[in-house]
Amino acid sequence: MRADTATNHMEKACEFLGLPNRVLVRAQGLYARVREATGLRRPRLGLAAGCVYIAAKLAGEPRTQREVADAMGVTEPTLRANAKIVVPFVRCERELGGGQAGRAFCSVQDNWCSHQGEVWRCPLRKQGGEGR
Repeated sequence: MRADTATNHMEKACEFLGLPNRVLVRAQGLYARVREATGLRRPRLGLAAGCVYIAAKLAGEPRTQREVADAMGVTEPTLRANAKIVVPFVRCERELGGGQAGRAFCSVQDNWCSHQGEVWRCPLRKQGGEGR
């Protein structure tokens, strides 16, 4: 498998799923961050699929696990397992409104995100506060 095979699959899957380019860029960044932090050397389609799934969810363009798994050529259990690997490496972002410049960041390890007194539930948390 060539070194860029997984990222090529990500590009094709995002196009197939009708995801905006910002989702692809974020998914590729996540993929690179996780590979570097974990020391993975060979491409992993399951990991790339997890990155696409999480990036789409964070961007407000969610796709089902089945849709992403089918587009990436992996099984749903593989996607779920790899999405769990990706989540600790995510920093959720939120565009700041009300005349504030920039973005707020938080760790998805916490239930809540905040910036200058504004607080919101992390988008990766399930409703009811259980799991991700």
